Amino acid sequence: MEIFATIINAILALGAPVFMSVLMIIIGLLCKMKLKDAISAGLTLGVAFVGIGIVLMLLIDAVTPAATGFAEATGKNLTTIDVGWPMASGITWAWSYVILIFPVVMGVNIVMLLLKQTKTLNVDLWNVWPIAFEAFLGTYFTGHLWVGLLIAVVHAAMDLKLADAMAKQAQKISGVPGVSCPHPMMTCAPPIFVIDWLLRKIPFFNIDFDVEKLRSKIGIFGENHVLGFIIGFLITIVGGLGVGAGLVIGVYVGAAFMLLPIMAKLFMQALAPISNKAAAIMKAKFKDRELYIGLDWPFFAGRSELWVVMIFTIPVTMLFALIMPGNNVLPMASIITISAVLVSLVVCNGNIIRMYICSIVMIPLIFLLSNMIAPALTSLAASTGAYAVEAGQTITLWAQESVVFRYLFLSIIDGNYWMIGGMILFFVSFYFCLRGFKKRDAEEA
Repeated sequence: MEIFATIINAILALGAPVFMSVLMIIIGLLCKMKLKDAISAGLTLGVAFVGIGIVLMLLIDAVTPAATGFAEATGKNLTTIDVGWPMASGITWAWSYVILIFPVVMGVNIVMLLLKQTKTLNVDLWNVWPIAFEAFLGTYFTGHLWVGLLIAVVHAAMDLKLADAMAKQAQKISGVPGVSCPHPMMTCAPPIFVIDWLLRKIPFFNIDFDVEKLRSKIGIFGENHVLGFIIGFLITIVGGLGVGAGLVIGVYVGAAFMLLPIMAKLFMQALAPISNKAAAIMKAKFKDRELYIGLDWPFFAGRSELWVVMIFTIPVTMLFALIMPGNNVLPMASIITISAVLVSLVVCNGNIIRMYICSIVMIPLIFLLSNMIAPALTSLAASTGAYAVEAGQTITLWAQESVVFRYLFLSIIDGNYWMIGGMILFFVSFYFCLRGFKKRDAEEA
């Protein structure tokens, strides 16, 4: 097992851009693409991942000083360090049983494809790590590996069902054909779908209000670079850094807003030929079946609503960090709330107001969960040596993927058996979400 773990870790150490490039070249060749076309598509996908990563880090580096300034101005001392997903994933890959999660996730996908329970071929194997992290948490809190593996099976199956249900909406919103998103963060969709469903019952919240609508109302101030500058400037002023810093950060955020749609177009350029080939093969061999290529979330990055809402959640996030009883976490490395906002983008169909409300509702739960898992992540980091934990220090991951499901099963494991009712409600909302997306697709068809 150690040899296989070493091989897997060596491959993953190359990073998502290299890993996904090689994987997509192989898939392209299996779909009977010409070698030059498969290589071009695979490398274009790698470039897209690199580009999104660079721009996202630019955005995080720009807004973090403003958030830090806001926290420092209050004088509150929050002692648990948010290490962010890159470090959390590295710590997870060092877990001794992580090698078991790959066959579990891939096996669930293959079985569900054979049984016609999913249309998604999940090639986003890089993001096996959040499921592995969840399996580790189950194992850590119960002392039984089988509990962690069972959680991994359930989560992998949920991801595929949600990816199928949301595929048509995801393709419409992103503009990328033939894809779905089986990322573990999509398990936030059921409760967010319920919140959005309730908001749609109120006429004001049912108004069509995305970035295009905003542009039609405010003209040049709705252009990506101008809108980004305004948001960056305002966040900096709220952080107390002054006008000069506001101008600098505003320009950086404006640059990120302008570059992200350009990077997102590369995903379409890379994936369209592979998706078309895969669709043609499925149509020829299985006339009654459709196949989606399951990808990581950045193919949504071209939607400006995603970034507008993400940045406007930062002041609310910092406020909760300061006022929530018992909170010790200062969200820094993962200050941008990707999971809740991205899922809200698809569920709310780009409606900025509903996206913002749905995202804010999730923030207190994210804080509860990040405090809850701090001892486990600190223990794993110390035992594997993947992160140098100083004596008396604790670390955590703030912006987690599977917020509601993860919080519920950890609470039940911790002896809060009344949370079983919450888990039942979660799966009721899961069914409601699947049915709701099916209804939307039928209405739009």
